[in-house]
Amino acid sequence: MFFILFCFGCSKAEPDKPLKVGVLADNRGGNPSHRAVLQAMKKDGVEVIINLGDIVHPDKGCHWPDFIADMQTVYGNKLDEVSARYFLTVGGWEEQYVNRHQKKKDPKIEKKDWNYKGKHHWPGYEPDNKSGQQFYKDYFKYKERAGKMNSLILDYDSFGDYYAKYKNFHILSLYFTDEWDEDGKFWPGDNPEERKKGQKKQVEWLENHLKNIRKNYPDAVIAVIGHDRHWVDKKDDSFKGRLCALLKKYKVELALCGDAHEYKHYPDPTTLKFMATASLTKGKGGYFLITIDGKNLKVENCNDDGVVLDTFEKIKK
Repeated sequence: MFFILFCFGCSKAEPDKPLKVGVLADNRGGNPSHRAVLQAMKKDGVEVIINLGDIVHPDKGCHWPDFIADMQTVYGNKLDEVSARYFLTVGGWEEQYVNRHQKKKDPKIEKKDWNYKGKHHWPGYEPDNKSGQQFYKDYFKYKERAGKMNSLILDYDSFGDYYAKYKNFHILSLYFTDEWDEDGKFWPGDNPEERKKGQKKQVEWLENHLKNIRKNYPDAVIAVIGHDRHWVDKKDDSFKGRLCALLKKYKVELALCGDAHEYKHYPDPTTLKFMATASLTKGKGGYFLITIDGKNLKVENCNDDGVVLDTFEKIKK
């Protein structure tokens, strides 16, 4: 298998080399598949890493230190450099873990504290995302990273939504998770009117940024990311359907989700839409390798050893 690289408007000046972005999801803490994916992405020359959520799973004994141990094993003393270009979706087990860890000052969470059977018992103070805010503030230090390694966090709101820019690659992460939307409620005692207000703010937030990016950065490649499964394929007038309508309106190049632990491509004439497989079990995990060459895109679905299983290309004239 081979690929033809396209070069438009080449000159004597040394052209910028293609930007490589790695995307992984649902690693749930330290495990052999997660480490293998990190090793493969490092070998690929990935500059930017996107993690689509569910970083840890305390109920399974997988904690933040396990995740960091994997990162250190692969990146060693360059971990700070890597973390400056490491972006997360908002939502999933990692938030609840950090919140409980902050409350109890103990990383070992008792089973009875979870009370999680698909219902909305969230002592993690969802959905105001205080735990997610704490996660980013204490561990990934998003605001402190602004401006480092050409990575700019340009906006970060009270929901935990953020807009980041790296070179000509723009990332918009929205706080919508499966926990918010199941059974039509965000949490026990949900106020439907407040929920509608929050949804309206998120739709407006996304559209304002997409409009400004297209105006100010005509060569931008945009990725909209979220943890929630299948959100990229909603076509009705629901909250997520309105978000997807904006992808088409502003010709967003990439939309990414995780959560369901499987790889999926959603055919769409405007936006390359994908769900990432989980990096949970060695031999069954994987990642995306996204190559951005100007405004041209290539997305490769790889297994956790870096073998390419599927390829999509989008050439913009």
